[in-house]
Amino acid sequence: MTKSSISLRVTGLMIGLGTGCSSLLCYLANRMITPPKRPDYRRDKIVEVNKDNVILKATADTIRPGIYELNFLGGTAIVGDVVEMHDDLVVRKILEVPSGKLKRGGAAFGGVYGGDPKSRLGLDYEEIELATEVGNMPAWVIMSQAASSSLKPSWAILIHGWGQERAYCLQYVPMLTSLGINCLILSYRNDRGAPQSQDGKYRLGLEEWREVDAAVQHIADRGGEQIFLYGFSMGGQIVIQAMKRSSLAGQYVKALVLDGPVLDWQRVIYALAKRSHLPKFSAKMTMKVLKIKKSISFKDLNAVDNDMGFSGPILILHGLDDTVVPFSVSESFVKKYPNAKLCAFKEGGHMLLMNSNQDVYCREVETFLRNFL
Repeated sequence: MTKSSISLRVTGLMIGLGTGCSSLLCYLANRMITPPKRPDYRRDKIVEVNKDNVILKATADTIRPGIYELNFLGGTAIVGDVVEMHDDLVVRKILEVPSGKLKRGGAAFGGVYGGDPKSRLGLDYEEIELATEVGNMPAWVIMSQAASSSLKPSWAILIHGWGQERAYCLQYVPMLTSLGINCLILSYRNDRGAPQSQDGKYRLGLEEWREVDAAVQHIADRGGEQIFLYGFSMGGQIVIQAMKRSSLAGQYVKALVLDGPVLDWQRVIYALAKRSHLPKFSAKMTMKVLKIKKSISFKDLNAVDNDMGFSGPILILHGLDDTVVPFSVSESFVKKYPNAKLCAFKEGGHMLLMNSNQDVYCREVETFLRNFL
């Protein structure tokens, strides 16, 4: 084989590797900002079902203590604590099957409570629409029956995370309304059943904050005097962006509650690459692709190293075992913001803290919010 033929083959290989790498980076970047069209029923597996129990493949989530929702194609089940474990299987108590027929197959195990406030919680609610630049955004309003004339008209706006729906926030409503706090649970652009942006892609908080702004306006129009923003995962970043960019939020928002929040997308993406056994440069280049193709500024999405425009009280609830948003990100954040308190949980992973630690979780949030009531 001549030197020229070797050179040609090496060149061809490098071009092939470069093309493959470029395709991978574009795929990773697109996946980050593409909302899922439906729940991922392949994530977990129902191995067997009997009259009282369901047997699941054991994972870090399915073995956690607490009450969870098990979503499967065509239905939903609510499952309780672990009954027993066998090798790589876990047996959990079936508490309720609100819809569908529980059977073997793929499922999604998590903290989501489906339905609406009436069907899931027995609470009356209003279905409203918030006027936004991309269309009328559906939202739920649940008025507290515990509110009294001696309390300031107080509201919480609940903002779900990446790939979730507003129904995720339902499990937090009883805790809030028991304090006399009214709740507004919003959808944001590109949610299932909500108006879409022009390209149908997430902006990781850079545009979704406008839905929070519209919610604040709605509450102000109803005579609300103080608002608490309650964000989960990417919803936490949306809260941060609202405080940075919305003058209206600055007038009404008195405190923030953030659960497993994405306070810095850069650190989260680096951690994701490491967990996926990808080199660090792949995370760096993925962010570069998003900056070039979608004008996403990761500096603006970093509240750890850059000012977030809010100096009021912040409660952060975060799992030490969170494999999606590293606990260290919240640790770094509270070192910068003296008004931020970090509540660490040994169990709960990502967005399952309430399910795994309901009593402690509720006590922390209630104690924090009572300071304003």
